[in-house]
Amino acid sequence: IPHKAQATTNHQSNIHATMTSYTTPAPKFDPSASGAVYKLASGHDMPIVAYGTFRSDNNEVGGAVIEAIKAGYKHFDLAHVYGNEKEIGAAFKKAFDEGLGK
Repeated sequence: IPHKAQATTNHQSNIHATMTSYTTPAPKFDPSASGAVYKLASGHDMPIVAYGTFRSDNNEVGGAVIEAIKAGYKHFDLAHVYGNEKEIGAAFKKAFDEGLGK
């Protein structure tokens, strides 16, 4: 039976555990903080908050992904069915080539 991911919170971070609607961001959220994560079966942590790319406009999503990486996002919601993998792949390549997101 595969291990289930468990949500943990690092109380020393500045992430507030506040429930909000989809239109209201949580206060003082720092996506680069090491707070709210899922502990994977591998032992690695995966941030709970992800940057979504579903229904993103062509010729805009690549730049948005670059800005999300600059803002500190480490977890991205991606899927082949979104139809934007080429543009997002190019954005990731650019970000890695420029040393962003480390």
